[in-house]
Amino acid sequence: MAPFSSGHPTMSDHWSQKRNTSQAVKGYDPAFGYEMAAIIENGVKEMWGEDGDKDVIYYVTAYNENMPMPEKPEGVDEGIVKGLYKFSDAKPAQHKVRLIGSGAIMKQALDAVELLAEYGVGAEIWSATSYSELQRDAVASERADRLGAQA
Repeated sequence: MAPFSSGHPTMSDHWSQKRNTSQAVKGYDPAFGYEMAAIIENGVKEMWGEDGDKDVIYYVTAYNENMPMPEKPEGVDEGIVKGLYKFSDAKPAQHKVRLIGSGAIMKQALDAVELLAEYGVGAEIWSATSYSELQRDAVASERADRLGAQA
């Protein structure tokens, strides 16, 4: 935890640590309004709706960055909830890179597309809505591999 000026951790630091260590906390960092909507819709279904009464907490970071909201790409809801999806393909170029952005930093990733194009580099953009969900998925996959896919 990063200390506050008084040497005490902030509440944000406390919850950031909890969302990464507690299996009951699902942390999300959406960049766009449609991501926020998909996450909240999934949370409502998971906690109170058709998926039953799971004992989970959704920790969703919200920003007030003034930027235009893009249209939602087709078929991204599952990726949003799982933590990662492809936002846009790279334009044809001599070289190609993949940029991953999340939350407030997504604007800089999108701005980098034009800058990189000046150097002959096409940039594919991915939105990481939840690094903690990606980590959970990786741990579950490794466990399944160790158990011979019997998990």
